[in-house]
Amino acid sequence: MEPAPVHGVSKGEAREPPSAKDAAGSSETAAHDLSLEPGKAHPVEGHPVLELLRSLDQRLERAVQELESRMGDRGRRDPYRGLYLSYEDVAESLNRSPGAPAYPPTFADEVDRLGSSSPELVRLRGQFGLSSFEAALVLVAVAPHVDSRYERTYAFLQDDVTRRRPRVELALDLLCRDTREKQDRRRHFSGEGALVRHGLIELRGEGQQTGGSLLSLEIHPSAPVANFLIGGPVPAPPLAPLLSPPPSDHAFSPLSAGRRRRLAETIRDADRNGRDLRFRLRGADGRGHDPTAGRVVAQAGLEILPIDLRRGPGDEGEMERLFRMALLEARLHRRVLLVAGLETVGERSRAGFRDRLFSLLSGHPGVVLLSFPPDAEGDGYLETSAAATVDVSMGAPSYRRRYAAWRRALRRVGRDVPPEAVDALADRFELSAERIWEVVVSAEERDRAGLEPLPSGAGVASSLFAMARERAGGALAAQAQRMKTGFQWEDLVLPTDQKRQLREICARVERRREVLNRWGFGTKLSLGSGVNALFAGPSGTGKTMAARVLAGELGLELYRIDLSRVVSKYIGETEKNLARLFEAAERSGAILLFDEADALFGKRSEVKDSHDRYANIEISYLLQRMEEYEGVTILATNLKHNMDDAFVRRMAFHVQFPAPGEEDRIRIWRRVFPSAVPLDSDLDPEFLGRRFRITGGNIRNVALAGSFLAASQEVPVGMRHLIRGVQREYQKMGKACVRADFEPYYEWLTDSESQERA
Repeated sequence: MEPAPVHGVSKGEAREPPSAKDAAGSSETAAHDLSLEPGKAHPVEGHPVLELLRSLDQRLERAVQELESRMGDRGRRDPYRGLYLSYEDVAESLNRSPGAPAYPPTFADEVDRLGSSSPELVRLRGQFGLSSFEAALVLVAVAPHVDSRYERTYAFLQDDVTRRRPRVELALDLLCRDTREKQDRRRHFSGEGALVRHGLIELRGEGQQTGGSLLSLEIHPSAPVANFLIGGPVPAPPLAPLLSPPPSDHAFSPLSAGRRRRLAETIRDADRNGRDLRFRLRGADGRGHDPTAGRVVAQAGLEILPIDLRRGPGDEGEMERLFRMALLEARLHRRVLLVAGLETVGERSRAGFRDRLFSLLSGHPGVVLLSFPPDAEGDGYLETSAAATVDVSMGAPSYRRRYAAWRRALRRVGRDVPPEAVDALADRFELSAERIWEVVVSAEERDRAGLEPLPSGAGVASSLFAMARERAGGALAAQAQRMKTGFQWEDLVLPTDQKRQLREICARVERRREVLNRWGFGTKLSLGSGVNALFAGPSGTGKTMAARVLAGELGLELYRIDLSRVVSKYIGETEKNLARLFEAAERSGAILLFDEADALFGKRSEVKDSHDRYANIEISYLLQRMEEYEGVTILATNLKHNMDDAFVRRMAFHVQFPAPGEEDRIRIWRRVFPSAVPLDSDLDPEFLGRRFRITGGNIRNVALAGSFLAASQEVPVGMRHLIRGVQREYQKMGKACVRADFEPYYEWLTDSESQERA
């Protein structure tokens, strides 16, 4: 008997095997679910999976015939079948034995017979230890991604036009021989089964979270599995949110060719011998990890799958789902997984999310590369992993390679920058070639948009310096306070010798490449080539201003270290904080200012207990890191006698900031007001500098207080306002306001009527 078409599916239609042409016309539902491009993600004619699906066609044809035989003419004539349940439908279903398969015999035997002809299916089964039943189940789920006719067939067999994917019950009916097997095979859909445990299939349905019937859940193949079996694009399109962007052609590796070769040999050996191995990549610039890892893995004869957890969705459930897909993709296509952003997982962990991700990664076989920023440790995952771990220090790109990268990038955009400016950029900022290219391109884009026009000739360098500082200082900004650098040399009021010392600091930074490299002094130094300076003197004498002048002169960022973030009462934590701080600083080339340094660099004490011993270890460690740092470190203190003697002796520069004398105070009073401030004709800097023995910081406070007072009265700043400002500053300092200091203006401090007028 030839059955009539039902909902577009007939016995003859089901008998035709799907072809590549048919696949190109697959339904929008199938294409959307995997984000596949029609005509590109489906198997071509002759693909081994097609032979298996022809067997599935025959199985489905018999199932359709069996169902139509039970329905008779009533079902074929009913145009609304699948939209409602009739009395006859219920009665017919009750005539069957409970739990018995609806369409025996099974399709799983065909998978055993024909499955060896499909290398993809053989690899899938071998990788995850799948039985013939589990492999057949995967094919039943994948079929709608090959041809939309399977969706219509499944809807017909399930008596529901909305059920276009196979439910658990239909799969059991198609693959089981009898009631006992159907009951036993339910275990394959549990969390302990290989299909669900490895994420090869997903069970979806309204009752999934509320304890509904297992039989009603729909079976969906994971996107990497479907792509792998039917020849789809690699990596699977749904993984796009997690994929790291491809490295630019400007990237270079911070590893030497010899180190890359040795790493490639280790990876190749681990892959061939099935050894689980984890590489922890850490270095001066995490952006250099992707191109380096890609080259090493390619040298090992393998391909890489780079994912970045920082790019993933905020929803933890979706994040976990995509991470499972990435692990599947790597295993199916024998790709080496490169994972970045693992250190951020703890920040978003709720309800065991972090533990589940770590468990998935720990169970992943083979080689995994883990990319960490220099200040991240990654121990949270590594503590849970039984695989052997190899630490790889990426190191900082050399000066010569940075110089070549700047020259190459500037030539490509047609900018002519003097060699000495390129030399300074390469010397002071430890950026990767990729970051250097980003700086140059960003500067060009801002110039074209008219936001920050680039000057011609040598003027380009200042703009590039500003953008390089911005790119290099990101990591350090989280651990220290960035300070403005708006002061000039003329703003500093210091004795001649102190100013000369500050200029010598600048000269040492500007000329270190020439002296250390070209003249060979670098071979004579056992530690770093950085500059350490001690600024000592009373509060308000210009120590911080001098640091800001140096930073502006050198074109570097200035960061003041917040000691509350560094010093810890817990043993060993201070050293860890200092390590993160200096590692971040090394990438930025910034000037580090330890204000009130005597609190951290205090004298080492006699060891009487364990706390004394560890305090001394902290001081020694800090001295070591300062000497290794390639940049400028400034220690500022008001109490030099409290400083540890070893620090004072080993400073390259020791600049004493004295309290200003009378002439210096007069100069400060003359310079303290910005040019836009309206000044009264009675202003007398000589009187102020001669009578009030205060520091430059105090003078600035007085000038600011007087300016606010004058602004509130809408008059120019005059002596009466500054006298009141000095009074307030004396009160803060705990000094008495005696008549001898303030005469002839003393009455302004005591006459209430005069104060009101003032």
